[in-house]
Amino acid sequence: MVVLARAADLPARWVKGYAPGVTTDNLDMLQYWGSGVPGMPEIDPNGAGTYTVRNADAHSWVEIYFEGFGWIPFEPTAGFAFPYAVGEEEAASLPETEAEPEPAQDPAEPVREPARFPVAPVAYGLLAAAAGFAFIRRKAIAEAWRSFRLRSYTPAERIVYETEKLLRFCRKRGLERGEHETLREAVVRWSDQRRTLSKDFREILDHFERVKYGGGEPTSEEAERFALKAKAIAERL
Repeated sequence: MVVLARAADLPARWVKGYAPGVTTDNLDMLQYWGSGVPGMPEIDPNGAGTYTVRNADAHSWVEIYFEGFGWIPFEPTAGFAFPYAVGEEEAASLPETEAEPEPAQDPAEPVREPARFPVAPVAYGLLAAAAGFAFIRRKAIAEAWRSFRLRSYTPAERIVYETEKLLRFCRKRGLERGEHETLREAVVRWSDQRRTLSKDFREILDHFERVKYGGGEPTSEEAERFALKAKAIAERL
């Protein structure tokens, strides 16, 4: 923690010291349990009496300097009680309240059951209506979901995504890419098969390779133009 704090330009120091130890009243238990072992009674470091601090109570921690506050201690060791004594606040007890008695049922009054509502048919009807609406508006829903998902993409990730999407569409239209064929080799071959799309294919390829391997970061406008170009190619296919 000291190294990390100094790497973050925070003045830090490694401190060695001791935990409070135990009082003389607990020395007999200390001989059996040992210092710091679970099961020992809680010790109040501010209590009266004589404290025995042994080598087993030695410990190290970290202090970081904050302007206006001084050196503030931190305890990065997991499972170790901080050596500085801090009084615990007593939990505020909630006022006790008595539960209000439920009104007694008049024996002469008949027990009324709640009205039953045909839930299942209504639920099935709502589900059917929702499914029908989703089927009719499936293209708009898919486009809305796509736009929502693309919000988290960087422009470079957007270009890579649109390229992979176009490649899947090309495969459906018979433009297969060989198993050991690079994208450039495939585009050159596709350009011979679809000469009207040769210029568009080369433009898509150049943008993709510049983003994928050139290390440049395109703008959002460039990514949007790339997406429109890929969509235009898909429509012409």
